[in-house]
Amino acid sequence: MASQTSTFTSCMHDQMLESNREDVKLEAMRCITVMTAKGRLSVPRTLFPHIVKNVSSKNPELKKLIYLYLTNFADQEPDLALLPVATLQKSIKNPNPLVRSSALKVLTSMRLNILTAIFMATLRNSVNDLSPYVRKTVAHSIIKIYRLDPSLKPDLVEYIERLLNDKNSMVLSSVVAAFDVVCPERLDLVKKHYHRFCFILADCNEWGQVLMLKLLARCIQDGLGEDPKILLRSAKPLVHSNNSAVVMAVIKIFIAIANHNEVRSTITRPLLRMLVSHREIELVVLNMIEELTTLSDSQLESSRSNEESLNVTPIPDNGIDKESEEENGIDGEEAKEEEAKEAKVKEAEAKEAEAKVVEAKVVEANEVEAKVVE
Repeated sequence: MASQTSTFTSCMHDQMLESNREDVKLEAMRCITVMTAKGRLSVPRTLFPHIVKNVSSKNPELKKLIYLYLTNFADQEPDLALLPVATLQKSIKNPNPLVRSSALKVLTSMRLNILTAIFMATLRNSVNDLSPYVRKTVAHSIIKIYRLDPSLKPDLVEYIERLLNDKNSMVLSSVVAAFDVVCPERLDLVKKHYHRFCFILADCNEWGQVLMLKLLARCIQDGLGEDPKILLRSAKPLVHSNNSAVVMAVIKIFIAIANHNEVRSTITRPLLRMLVSHREIELVVLNMIEELTTLSDSQLESSRSNEESLNVTPIPDNGIDKESEEENGIDGEEAKEEEAKEAKVKEAEAKEAEAKVVEAKVVEANEVEAKVVE
């Protein structure tokens, strides 16, 4: 069987790739892709010259498979990998933005140091492309080029700074990822975009929201965010996200900069909702609940002092208006004492409820463990 496979690989694939029929070439590339993925094609490099010849094919399915092959094996045949570069550069100028994006993605995925100059020239022309798909690919390409040659960081930071001005949420999600890899220390580049990033949070994709939330939280902690309340208002609706990473990122922001009562009212239900999820997520949530329930009064006071230093004005939980208090003849200090008492009662009830949840989960885990042992 092995000899038949090797014979088929060495003879049939070469002949099929040299065929004049596109469907035959496509079938050959499908077989090569499957056999390579299964490890049955031990020397795929022997097919490289025949595959490179078809990189200019008009068949989109065939072109995708050839691009996949180039991405995976270009570094094994650096000399032959230079052959399709001219064709890829030509495709980057194609009127179809999806073709331009795919060609740019493949070109910058060829891990060859000799091509870095071509990569940079291509980015220079594509960073201002009219299509957001191409600009998004530029952002991803920045990460790949930086990992290939870190000495190009100054030029790549310039492209990142330019892309941070983009108005498309899809592009911003990608460029924030590039920022996090290439120049996470350059928060000064983000400061002028703080308000715009807060308002565009809801439009970003889920993983873009995670990166954006972490970036904005860093701006607040470093004193670069002008108004933390804007971030809290923009992030609060995201606690209803179906992505647990987004919810956890929002929770961490509220713990860091919101007042204690607002933290409790905002994060309790999302935490409980995530408890009926995968076990890995449950473990993270239980650890966070345990941490929250063991916060000491001194830590809470420290949290409140941090809020004051950040100029975050706590929102009263009971919605009492000061003017209505005066009209009803209620003394201000007495009202504050009542609020404090109610807050303590609510806090105690919340702690008790969360403790019961944790205890129930522990009991359930012990029962499961006992069944497994039996």
